[in-house]
Amino acid sequence: MRADHSVTRDSYTVTSDWDEFRAAVGDHPYLWSSAGLEGFTAYLGPAATVWHTSERPMIGALGDPAAALEVVVGLVAAGVDAPRVSLPRVDHSVILEAFPGVELSDWELRWSESPPPVMAGESRVVTLDEDAAAQINAVLDAALPAAHTRPGGDRARQWFGIRADDDADGDILAVAADCTSSGVGRINSIAVRPDRHGRGLGGALTAAVTRRLRAENDFVQLGVMDSNVGAQRLYARLGFTRVHKMTSFRLG
Repeated sequence: MRADHSVTRDSYTVTSDWDEFRAAVGDHPYLWSSAGLEGFTAYLGPAATVWHTSERPMIGALGDPAAALEVVVGLVAAGVDAPRVSLPRVDHSVILEAFPGVELSDWELRWSESPPPVMAGESRVVTLDEDAAAQINAVLDAALPAAHTRPGGDRARQWFGIRADDDADGDILAVAADCTSSGVGRINSIAVRPDRHGRGLGGALTAAVTRRLRAENDFVQLGVMDSNVGAQRLYARLGFTRVHKMTSFRLG
């Protein structure tokens, strides 16, 4: 594998033009989930398209994972700031050969282009204000400690939740973040307090938020880890049947 930047100069068209980038990947939904940001550079090649962003530093890719990884190696060697890299699903040994010791995760980007079925309990879903930040974090710490989207960050434009006993001051039992941007509905950090699993809260919350986002967007996206089979089944029932499988890792 060539650990230099020449692979991008010799074999790839380098662009920061959104329309050219979008056309090269056929308007793929993953593009909209990761690259609708200011300050991106894309490398358009015959086998893969790779891009990095400066607004929220990361590297993403579509196409052949081995070809994409070769570009990633070159970009990292050239000093591109990329704490997180996401590739199309690839055998872990291929990544570890290039970046020994990195922690890898397999996950799915799922999206829905139709309204979800009505779920019992949707009426309990409420918006959460800034005063709920501590409780939101408590739910995430208990149920989804690796969540990247947190209150106070710049990812979420709104938080939704379900409270105990429908009390405006009741304990928060489940949370989800609306991270819509670039005309695409996105739901992140869906979490249910562990002592309330199995009561339909996750389904009610996800359906309600999806329904709201579908009212203003053509489709809605969310991500789910490969290990979370129960969530995958739930999201499929809610209409998230389009799937793009990914492997991600962090550098530094």
